[in-house]
Amino acid sequence: MPRGRVGTPPAEVLPALFGHGDAAIAVREWRLPRVAAALVFGAALGLSGAIFQNLTRNRS
Repeated sequence: MPRGRVGTPPAEVLPALFGHGDAAIAVREWRLPRVAAALVFGAALGLSGAIFQNLTRNRS
């Protein structure tokens, strides 16, 4: 079954993270890197915003 645009049920995601099930390749090689990158970029944007507010003394 193609996994590109087809959703993966939450019950299949956790076993797929550990390499079990049909969705293992789609979750570990395609979706996990995107989620990890989004978390890193979101944290970097939040940190840069906090630093910018601290430098400009804009505390609301």
